[in-house]
Amino acid sequence: MPLADIASLASAAQNAAIAIAVVVGGTWTLYTFIRLGSVRKAKAELQKLQLDLAQQAVVSIDVTAEQMARYRGDGFVLCGAATVVNKGNRNTLIDFSADDSWTVTRIDFNKHGQPVDGGTIELPTEMTYYLRAGATVRFPFVARVEASGVYRVNVRSPVYQAEAAQAAADKGSEEADGYVWEGIGFVAVSDLPHKEGSAV
Repeated sequence: MPLADIASLASAAQNAAIAIAVVVGGTWTLYTFIRLGSVRKAKAELQKLQLDLAQQAVVSIDVTAEQMARYRGDGFVLCGAATVVNKGNRNTLIDFSADDSWTVTRIDFNKHGQPVDGGTIELPTEMTYYLRAGATVRFPFVARVEASGVYRVNVRSPVYQAEAAQAAADKGSEEADGYVWEGIGFVAVSDLPHKEGSAV
């Protein structure tokens, strides 16, 4: 047999061996995926990951405040409540333990009518609350202020670490600090006529 024919036959045999190896390898891979449920498992893991990402707490804080009748003493008394609602589908921690979690700030106005912060008082509660998904809880408060005017009531809680980390990741940041749930309410305080029996 001429040398050229032997080389041609060897090349054909090599090509046939490669084709058989590709078919056998592909068949084995397909068998492995089907047998071990790898495709199904991968889809299930992807669905679980998407579901975990969709689960988060969504907290709203609604602050209401009003002036109570002037009590027998100096200053004025404000009362109100912060209604905290978890509209999300994950339980979360509400943390009012920081000194500045509840503040009452007097609002002054500059010569252009723009609001500027005056003095602030803190209402420390040193309280934490585990808020379940879909739950609503109401936190009442009372504060005494020195003078009439417009006041802003701030109620804030740091976002629980799981939600903060997710919010940071959504923004492309690794820093999960600084995220807060916050509610703000305003109340006007004025000199009210004092009625007998209405003192607090």
